[in-house]
Amino acid sequence: MTKAIADADKLAKGRQPAIRYTEKSPDDWRRLAGPICDNPLAPGMQCFLSEDAPEGMAASREKRSPKFPAAQ
Repeated sequence: MTKAIADADKLAKGRQPAIRYTEKSPDDWRRLAGPICDNPLAPGMQCFLSEDAPEGMAASREKRSPKFPAAQ
Protein backbone atom coordinates (compact mmCIF):
# COMPACT_ATOMS: atom_id res chain seq x y z
CA MET A 1 0.00 0.00 0.00
CA THR A 2 2.84 2.42 0.74
CA LYS A 3 4.24 1.85 -2.77
CA ALA A 4 0.84 2.71 -4.24
CA ILE A 5 0.72 5.91 -2.18
CA ALA A 6 4.27 6.79 -3.21
CA ASP A 7 3.40 6.19 -6.88
CA ALA A 8 0.25 8.30 -6.56
CA ASP A 9 2.25 11.09 -4.93
CA LYS A 10 4.79 10.97 -7.76
CA LEU A 11 1.99 11.20 -10.35
CA ALA A 12 0.39 14.09 -8.46
CA LYS A 13 3.63 16.05 -8.78
CA GLY A 14 4.01 15.23 -12.47
CA ARG A 15 2.94 17.00 -15.65
CA GLN A 16 -0.81 17.32 -15.19
CA PRO A 17 -1.82 17.78 -18.85
CA ALA A 18 0.16 14.70 -19.82
CA ILE A 19 -1.40 12.65 -17.04
CA ARG A 20 -4.92 13.83 -17.90
CA TYR A 21 -4.55 13.03 -21.59
CA THR A 22 -2.89 9.64 -21.11
CA GLU A 23 -6.29 7.99 -20.83
CA LYS A 24 -8.13 10.39 -23.12
CA SER A 25 -5.99 9.75 -26.19
CA PRO A 26 -6.73 6.00 -26.56
CA ASP A 27 -10.42 6.65 -25.88
CA ASP A 28 -10.50 9.23 -28.66
CA TRP A 29 -8.72 6.82 -30.97
CA ARG A 30 -11.31 4.10 -30.45
CA ARG A 31 -14.31 6.41 -30.50
CA LEU A 32 -13.48 8.58 -33.44
CA ALA A 33 -11.41 6.29 -35.68
CA GLY A 34 -11.73 9.11 -38.18
CA PRO A 35 -8.57 10.91 -39.12
CA ILE A 36 -6.13 8.22 -38.08
CA CYS A 37 -3.42 10.46 -36.64
CA ASP A 38 -4.84 13.90 -35.89
CA ASN A 39 -7.14 13.23 -32.93
CA PRO A 40 -4.82 11.09 -30.76
CA LEU A 41 -1.84 13.35 -31.35
CA ALA A 42 -3.60 16.62 -30.50
CA PRO A 43 -3.57 16.10 -26.70
CA GLY A 44 0.13 15.23 -26.88
CA MET A 45 0.84 18.47 -28.72
CA GLN A 46 -1.05 20.37 -26.03
CA CYS A 47 1.42 18.90 -23.54
CA PHE A 48 4.41 20.03 -25.61
CA LEU A 49 2.95 23.52 -25.83
CA SER A 50 1.92 23.76 -22.17
CA GLU A 51 3.56 25.79 -19.42
CA ASP A 52 5.02 22.55 -18.03
CA ALA A 53 7.19 21.83 -21.08
CA PRO A 54 9.87 24.50 -20.44
CA GLU A 55 10.12 23.44 -16.79
CA GLY A 56 10.54 19.80 -17.79
CA MET A 57 13.30 20.65 -20.26
CA ALA A 58 15.05 22.94 -17.76
CA ALA A 59 14.89 20.30 -15.03
CA SER A 60 16.35 17.73 -17.41
CA ARG A 61 19.19 20.03 -18.44
CA GLU A 62 19.92 20.94 -14.81
CA LYS A 63 19.57 17.30 -13.65
CA ARG A 64 17.00 18.12 -10.99
CA SER A 65 13.43 17.13 -10.21
CA PRO A 66 10.92 19.29 -12.09
CA LYS A 67 8.48 21.58 -10.32
CA PHE A 68 5.63 21.68 -12.83
CA PRO A 69 3.43 24.79 -12.62
CA ALA A 70 0.26 22.77 -13.34
CA ALA A 71 0.94 20.53 -10.33
CA GLN A 72 1.02 23.44 -7.89
